[in-house]
Amino acid sequence: MSGAAIFVVAMLLSVGGGLLLYLLVRGEKNQRRVMDRESAERAARRDTDEE
Repeated sequence: MSGAAIFVVAMLLSVGGGLLLYLLVRGEKNQRRVMDRESAERAARRDTDEE
């Protein structure tokens, strides 16, 4: 492969990887729950329970 072809493949992989990461983070953001402070504290305490 020539140097230009390797450069093009590397650029496509880096741009594609960045877009994939962006889409994954955006999808995670859309799935989060919005809660008030009281509910958030209750959920955080439930995460640390040893029961």
